Amino acid sequence: MNWRISLFLLLLAALGAGYWWLDGVMATQAWAVATDEKWRIAGTGWETLKHAWPVAVTGLLIGGVLVLFTFGYLYFSATEADHENELNRMKAELEREQKRVSSAESRAKALYQEKMSAAEQIKSSALKTQADAEELKAKAIEAVKQAQKQVEQANLTANDAEKRRQNATAAAARRKRQAERLKSKGS
Repeated sequence: MNWRISLFLLLLAALGAGYWWLDGVMATQAWAVATDEKWRIAGTGWETLKHAWPVAVTGLLIGGVLVLFTFGYLYFSATEADHENELNRMKAELEREQKRVSSAESRAKALYQEKMSAAEQIKSSALKTQADAEELKAKAIEAVKQAQKQVEQANLTANDAEKRRQNATAAAARRKRQAERLKSKGS
C-alpha cells in the first residue's frame, strides 16, 4: 500500500477522532447571556455555535489552516516516498530484466558460435569432399585417357599383327606358289 493512501486513511481517522473529542467537549459547554445583571443560558452543546459563531469560524480557520499545511507537507512527503519506492521498484525490475537480457544474449551468442562452428565444420567437410571428388574425377579422367591410349595401342598392335598375318599369309601363299612352280618346272 502506498503512503498517500495511508495518509488519507490517517486523516479520516484523525477527523473521526477530532469529531469524537469535540462532541465530548461540546456536550459540556454552554453559552450564557447576561441580561439585567442575570445570566441566562442561551444554548448548550452544539447550540452554542449559533451564538458563538465568530469564535467557531476563527477556530475553524486557524485549525483548518494548520491542518491544511500539515496535511500538505505530509502529502508532499508521502508523494516523494511513493515516487522513490516506485523508482526503486522500477530500478530493481530494470536490473532483473537487464540480467535476463544479458543471460539470453550470452546464450544466443553461445548458440550462434556453436552453430557457426558446426557450419564451418560442415563447410570444411564439404570442401574436402569436393576436393576429394575432383581428385577422383581427375584420376578417373587420367585412367580413361590411359585406357584410351592402351586401346589405341592395342588397336595399333592388333592392326600391325593383322598386317603381319596377312603378309605372312600372302608370303606363305607366294612360297607355296613358288614351290608349286618350282615343282612343276622340275617335274
